[in-house]
Amino acid sequence: PLGVARATAPIKIQFSEAMERETLQGRITLDPAVEGTQYWSGNTLIFQPNAALMPGTDYTVTLAAGGRSRSGREVLAEYQFSFSVRQPEVAYLAPADGVPINIWIATPGVEGSERQLTFSPGGIYDFAVSPDGQYIAFSETNPSASTEDIKVIDLETGSLRQVTNCADASCTNPVWRPDGQVLAYERVDFNTGIEGVGISPTRVWLIDLTQERDLETLRQECAE
Repeated sequence: PLGVARATAPIKIQFSEAMERETLQGRITLDPAVEGTQYWSGNTLIFQPNAALMPGTDYTVTLAAGGRSRSGREVLAEYQFSFSVRQPEVAYLAPADGVPINIWIATPGVEGSERQLTFSPGGIYDFAVSPDGQYIAFSETNPSASTEDIKVIDLETGSLRQVTNCADASCTNPVWRPDGQVLAYERVDFNTGIEGVGISPTRVWLIDLTQERDLETLRQECAE
């Protein structure tokens, strides 16, 4: 992260080419010191702290020199960047005694900090916050069809992305993979267009969020 980060954000450094990964082992450090686990995703080196970072604290990340790419090029100089950790927030469903229910966010202990995040006319069935705290996946009810679809909202930019097209089904209970790149969810097909076939049992589906797909592609996949 650059500038401001959430307390659960991983530290990522992306290289322009494939690296000899063992030469980068243990070369990321934080000041103040933080223990964590180092792993890779493609050409991106990721450091995941073992515990949440301290809100209001400034951290400096250092990548030590000495790493080497598969082509033999070396990281010749130390690289540093800094960020501060923002105060934690809580997401919740409201109102408890009315409809439609939507997602709200508030900062604990700060009066008047609550704000409405979604404005769904059909209401939000459930939601899950991504491991790094940047995204919320939620299932939204379509009142005209009595179905649910899963969408993902970016808390940094406010952008909204629909990731399922459950035209004759209910897709609910999203769960994030620890790296934040895959969602698991429950799907129940209604099979209203198939004579003699009732509602399907609940099944678990997976969706790779790194694959950019438009709604037409989602429709075709669901039809298949």
